[in-house]
Parts: sequence; structure tokens; C-alpha cells
Amino acid sequence: MFVKVTNENLNVMMDYVKKEPAINLFIIGDIEQFGLDVDFQEVYLQYQDNNITGCVLRYYQSVVIYSDIDDFNVDEVMNLINTFQYERISGKKTIIDRITPYLTGNYEVDECCFCQLNETSQLDKPNKPIHSATIEDLDKIIPLLKMVGFYHKSYKQSNSNKIKKQVGRVYYIEQDGIVISSAATSIETSVSAMIGGVCTHLEERKQGLASQVVSKLSFDLLNENKTPCLFYSNPEAGKIYHRLGFKAISNWTMICFETDDI
Repeated sequence: MFVKVTNENLNVMMDYVKKEPAINLFIIGDIEQFGLDVDFQEVYLQYQDNNITGCVLRYYQSVVIYSDIDDFNVDEVMNLINTFQYERISGKKTIIDRITPYLTGNYEVDECCFCQLNETSQLDKPNKPIHSATIEDLDKIIPLLKMVGFYHKSYKQSNSNKIKKQVGRVYYIEQDGIVISSAATSIETSVSAMIGGVCTHLEERKQGLASQVVSKLSFDLLNENKTPCLFYSNPEAGKIYHRLGFKAISNWTMICFETDDI
């Protein structure tokens, strides 16, 4: 049975998802940032024999599914999410693997490793100044993002809003007036943060610059009692992150649908 989360049972839901605060970073972050009194977001708790067995978040056309058990009721989950107009479904691989046989239409599956960092002992010590970007700094980071294929039209507006609301930040290294390496948090909660957008200028690679930026960003997050998290699908990137002390905690799956097939 699913029960919609309201402000009356919000604490119950948050206690449940905070059993795995890193894995549930997106659920926690969206609730902390937007609350429940919005039309683009809703959350449901799944119950079995008066025990909570799962949580489903809809954020616009994205759905995140979480359960702390393997034998949750898949039929109930599918009945619920089929009432949504969704384009993406994501969650731990063990969860998404159970619902995949019930999905229809054309879709792509993206699997990656979900990691978190708990302490600073293996982080690199920067040998160059690393800056925390202001809103005014974002323009000079854009050329680097375009070079490596990370740029999107909403970049400046999205990151400006995150910096204003203190739910995201961008760190970078600059040389001769040119940004040569950068990393950012795509979302931050009161207890964790997702690192992404890690990149280095094509002519400045093999110097450990990205490792230094990620290290500084992770160090600052840990000092704020926020657990740094990140995804990777490239094994070479994974070697770097593991060298810095990141540990794999789960495999993560995102399913993206062709919108005409939903």
C-alpha cells in the first residue's frame, strides 16, 4: 500500500530515507529545497504489514525509487508510477532491475557506480590556487565546459540559482586568465552532496588538476559535515576517485525513455 507524504508524515519519510542518506541524496535534496506544497513534486511511502518498505519520488518527469529491502511489492510500484508522466526512472541497480521487466516502450539504460567519501586522508593537496566560483565567475568557466562537451544552455542560470540558495557550488583552477579545470556539486543536502562536472582543459591534462579540484571540494564538504558523493561509469575515472578515498556503496541505474513512447 502506498501513502502520499504530507507535512504530517514528512518526518517519518525523512527518517526512513536517511537510513541511507547518500543513496537518497536526490530524494532528501528535493524535499529540503522544494518541500511538498508544489505541483511538480510528490512523494509516496510504501507500507507492508505496517512497516515502511519503500519510497517513490516524482520530480517533474523524473521518478526515483528507493527500498531498503529486496522483496518490495513491484506490482504496487508499477501501478503508482504508471499514473505519472515520466521520462526517467532511477535508483539502486538492485531496485531498478526488479521493475525493468515490467517497462514498455523504447528506453536507454545507463549504469554507473555510486561512491561516497568518509574521510580526508587520501585527498590530494593542491599545488595551485583553487577558487570557489561566484555568480560572476560562471561566464569564464563556460569555454572549458564547451571544450569538453559538458555545456548546456541552462548552465549559468541553474548554477546561479544554486549558488544563491547555497545548494550547489563550483570550484575551478585558473591559469593566465583561462579556467583549466573545474568540478561542482549538482545538489547539496544538509548531510551530503553530489559532485559532478569534473573536467580539465584538453591541453592541461595528465597533471592531476581534476584530482586537486575534487580533493579541495571534498575537503570543504567534509568540513561542513556533508558526505561527498559521485557517480562514475568510466573505469579510468573510477581509479582516480578510489585513489582519493571514495568507496563504492552501490551500483546506480537510470532509465531514460523516448518521450513519444511514454
